Amino acid sequence: MLLLGHFLVFVLAMSHDEIALQAVETGWIRPGQAELAELGIGLVLFVIWGWLSVHLVGILNGARAASHDETE
Repeated sequence: MLLLGHFLVFVLAMSHDEIALQAVETGWIRPGQAELAELGIGLVLFVIWGWLSVHLVGILNGARAASHDETE
């Protein structure tokens, strides 16, 4: 699930400017706020990416520790 989450965040990050433009077209945000929306979306995606990465590293470290315990 974490790898799928990383892939989803990556795809969203690649298209976050189009997401902001669609939000302007649909009236969710004002046209002058499109750049700010792009930055906000990028920041949120960056935080989610970091959270996913921290959890993935924790799982990998746990698996490595369990593997190390089995070999002793």
